[in-house]
Amino acid sequence: MIFAIALLLGILAAVLMVLLVAYARSRERIDLLYRLRMYCTEEIVVKNELPVISRIMDFVRRTATPLGRFKPIELYGIRMRRAGLPILGSEFAAILLISALAMGVFTFFLTLDETYAIITAIAIVIIEDVMVALRIRRRRSAFVNQLGDCLATVADSMRAGFSFTQSMEVIVRDMEPPISDEFARVMRDLSAGVSLERALEDMDRRVNSMEFSLVVTAVLIQRQVGGNLASILDTISETVVEHIKMQRELKTLTAQGRATAKTLAALPFVCLAGMYFFARENLMFFIENDIGRIAGVLAVISEAIGLYLVNRITNLEDV
Repeated sequence: MIFAIALLLGILAAVLMVLLVAYARSRERIDLLYRLRMYCTEEIVVKNELPVISRIMDFVRRTATPLGRFKPIELYGIRMRRAGLPILGSEFAAILLISALAMGVFTFFLTLDETYAIITAIAIVIIEDVMVALRIRRRRSAFVNQLGDCLATVADSMRAGFSFTQSMEVIVRDMEPPISDEFARVMRDLSAGVSLERALEDMDRRVNSMEFSLVVTAVLIQRQVGGNLASILDTISETVVEHIKMQRELKTLTAQGRATAKTLAALPFVCLAGMYFFARENLMFFIENDIGRIAGVLAVISEAIGLYLVNRITNLEDV
């Protein structure tokens, strides 16, 4: 019974992910309207969509409209831009809310246990949020890996007589996503009348990369005080390439520590799940007994401290 429930929940979660991806991809055709829709008073009609996808989009938009009034939802908007998903933050929040409620209600009718329903709803939210975080991390990593070649191409183009804006057009035309997509958005901003400084700063916020922040700073300083930008970009390109090599070496050296941290993080939850299903009376000791509750709290605090220390030791973000 438990295996069947777990399998069914996994299938439903996969279906929700497929619908989310389909919804996001359907919005790629109207990426230019991403910002304009916030200033339009009339409903924007998108033609030639599948009926199912169209209904899903309409329902999500109606649900997202009241959510967009809350300031914390803006954080989701920033995350959507960093993940490269052409949906608003309020729409993603609506997707989280709808999927959590739907899965929670379905699980309750399946098991008649509100505990399972709450756990399932929370799990769906966590899974979807983690998937977006992983997409952001992969996209940032791919961007940084392309940055060295991008800077070298821009420097060579400027030596050939191109301006910095024309060099960005070369990047859009010749390089692969995600870096070409980001520079294409900068070019669209410039076409809409946004200054180059503002467009690059917006791109820096979207990418959220220390390496690209260095590039933006160099370009802005050069535009204010002058200098040989091609030579500066060559130097930054070499620095970025060496930094990536060092990070890869450190990642290899700390692989065992990071695996240990993940194992330690998952082991208590696996043990709790096993005790809940196969030895519930032992688990009740940590809930009903005063000494058990104290031991449980101390165990949680100790694990949190241990995970923090291991994460700090093996953290490569600040390197």
